Amino acid sequence: MQLVKIDVPRLGRRQMMWILFGLLGIVSVKGAFQPDALEMPRFLAKNRVEEAPVAKVSPLEISLQAFFSEKFPDSGAEEVAEFTKIFLQLCRNYQFKPAQILGLIHVESAFRADAESPVGALGLMQVMPATGREVAQSLGIAWKGRETLVDPKSNLRLGFHYLASLRAKFAHRADRYLP
Repeated sequence: MQLVKIDVPRLGRRQMMWILFGLLGIVSVKGAFQPDALEMPRFLAKNRVEEAPVAKVSPLEISLQAFFSEKFPDSGAEEVAEFTKIFLQLCRNYQFKPAQILGLIHVESAFRADAESPVGALGLMQVMPATGREVAQSLGIAWKGRETLVDPKSNLRLGFHYLASLRAKFAHRADRYLP
């Protein structure tokens, strides 16, 4: 995939729709704009200014980056992108739906990395220190106490692993939790 810089003021409505549909991966939508297969390659060839390699990013990843940027306004774009990649990788590895984990984080900590419960659970996924230490040891994550639990990336790793272990432990009672 290549990034193409184009002269936006010169774009017409038709060309802009073609680009947006291409970025979103929409091939055909009944009743919506459908680009001419020959028109756009000519348009891009004529308006190409510069090409640069770009990593492929899914629409979900783009949406999550925007969401996490709002939730973590003090974090830079690179940090948010890294957090998003870790979040999606953990969802795939542990077979959780992103919406499930986002809901859990919203309820447990309201997306506050430094959240602390009345009983001492810390971080985004509200991991108890004793549990965090045990899980960190099993994952090979350096344990630095509170610092580890309030670090969003470490808390995600610990929280996902612990949640997956609970799911496995109580698999016979699967009707008691959301899959």
